[in-house]
Amino acid sequence: MPTHMRKLIILAVAVGTTLASGCGSSGGGSSSGKDPRIEVAGLDPTPAGENGFQLILPKVTDLAPGGSFEYCTWTDKILDQDLNVKGTQAFQTQGGHHVVIFYTTKPKPAGTTRLCTDDDMTSVRFGIGGESKTYNELPADLAVTIPKGAQIVAQHHYINPTSAPLTAQSAINVTFVPPGQAIRQSSSVVVVDSNLRVPAGKAAVDLHCTINRDYTVWMMLPHMHKYGSYISVDHTDGAGQTTRLFDLKWDPEYEFHAPRIIKPVEQAMTLKAGDKMQVHCEWNNDSGGELSFGQEMCLAFGQTLDNNGIGNVACDAGQWTTF
Repeated sequence: MPTHMRKLIILAVAVGTTLASGCGSSGGGSSSGKDPRIEVAGLDPTPAGENGFQLILPKVTDLAPGGSFEYCTWTDKILDQDLNVKGTQAFQTQGGHHVVIFYTTKPKPAGTTRLCTDDDMTSVRFGIGGESKTYNELPADLAVTIPKGAQIVAQHHYINPTSAPLTAQSAINVTFVPPGQAIRQSSSVVVVDSNLRVPAGKAAVDLHCTINRDYTVWMMLPHMHKYGSYISVDHTDGAGQTTRLFDLKWDPEYEFHAPRIIKPVEQAMTLKAGDKMQVHCEWNNDSGGELSFGQEMCLAFGQTLDNNGIGNVACDAGQWTTF
């Protein structure tokens, strides 16, 4: 997978489901907004629960009007045992798009914060996260496991909707399963084209994917950005029967809260090896120029029951890879 894909894809659609300085140690936040780590008005995270911790991330400044900015912060949270994450809740000021937890076994100094680079994203693995103010909790006994020794890296994404430079800040609460409690692993699968280009005016694209192995999918959602006008997602089984999973006139609000299919794990959808997935997207691009992947997207994202430890996988322009 092209490395720019890693820093864009999940952070737009991640689901479900106190550190002592600006990026780090366990502890709750302050609902009063007086926590000294909170530097930007409007950031008001609720305290983390008993089985959880809170990360308050450094503020970012001079976000240019209309721009999209993905920052990475290496926290001082380095795990002394495996951590089974149950859910997250992100909090952001104006312009916040999402906060996502990644992890790495190649640590950097705690507090390191910069715009995420391709090299950065090749050294981290996706964990869990989601849109601002949305609590993403994995159902039943599902959890995402972050291994012992890993350093937690937070990606905080902002899109400046104003006509002036913006200062912004984010926080995220991470809820985990108590040690010793049994879990089943959840991972992700996505159909996408990370080389997407959307020309000015009206445009459309079709993504085609042949499923490479069996997947048990308990959640699925479509994803586009604000210039999207329509999306459909179809599943064709081995007998040639096609089921339309999504057929949506796209609403810009769906960028943050897309309609989704959520099933009990015992009734989850099965994508079998050889099945086909088709994603059709249409845009009305009145931005005045071509839009690249990240500025716009076209994808179907799913959460899987991962009994075999497959991990996070993507069918990127028909080619399977991990992320």
